[in-house]
Amino acid sequence: CKWKAPHTLDIPLFFDNTKYPYSLVAFRHALSMAIDRNTVSKLGEYGYAPATDAIGLNGLFPQWVTDPSVKAQSKQLSTYSPDAAKKLLTDNGFTYKGNKLYDPKGNAVQLNIHVISGWSDWVAANQIITKNLQGIGIDSSVALEPDWNSWFPNAFATKNPTLLWQNGSQASPYGFFNANLSQNAMIPSGQDASATGNWSHTYDATATTLLNQWKVTLDAAKQHTIATKLEKIFLNQMPIVPLFI
Repeated sequence: CKWKAPHTLDIPLFFDNTKYPYSLVAFRHALSMAIDRNTVSKLGEYGYAPATDAIGLNGLFPQWVTDPSVKAQSKQLSTYSPDAAKKLLTDNGFTYKGNKLYDPKGNAVQLNIHVISGWSDWVAANQIITKNLQGIGIDSSVALEPDWNSWFPNAFATKNPTLLWQNGSQASPYGFFNANLSQNAMIPSGQDASATGNWSHTYDATATTLLNQWKVTLDAAKQHTIATKLEKIFLNQMPIVPLFI
C-alpha cells in the first residue's frame, strides 16, 4: 500500500528576516510566488509531502482558515507565477541587468540554500527551488553540508537560508502563529532558535497582542476570530515561506 503523509505542520523556507534583503516583505512575497510548490512536492518529495498554501495550515488546520479574503490572498501568494514575482520585485525597487536581479541597494541577489547532502528528498526539493529562483534572476544554488554537525549550528540560528520544520503545538494554530509572529517567542539574530521555533528572528507587535488574548480565552469563537486576524498579518508579513507538508 502507498504511504500517505500525515496531517502535520508545514516545512517552510526560512531566512533571518533581520538581514537585508530578507527584511523586505516584497522580497519574501516574490520568493513565495517564484517557487513551484507542486513540482517540489511531486518531484522533490516524491509525492509524499503535499504542497501548502501560503499560510501553511491546510494540512493540519484547514478548518481554521475560513475568511474568503484570506483564502484568496493565500492562493495568490502560493501560486507559481515567475512573472508576478518579477513585477512585484521591480515595483519595489529591484532592477534587472540582463537576466540578473539586483536589490534596491544595487547588489546582485544571491540565495544559496543549505542542506545535509544525505537528505535526498530535501536536496531534490532544494534543487527545484533554486532553479525556480534562478528563473527570476537570483544567483541561487544548493549548498551541501556533509553531516548534521556541519549543518545544524547555522541552520538553527538561521545564519543561512534553509528548509526547517515547525515547532508549534498541533492542538491548534496558536503554536504556529506564536512561533512565527509573537514577541514572546522572539530569538535574537544569530542565536539558536530551536527553543521557540522563531527561526526568522522577527515578530509583529499587533500579532503579539492578539496571541496574548488568545492564550487567556477558551471561547472557540473568539479564538477563530483572532486566528483570522493572525492569518491576515501572516500573509501581509510572510515571515516564512511555507512550501510542503
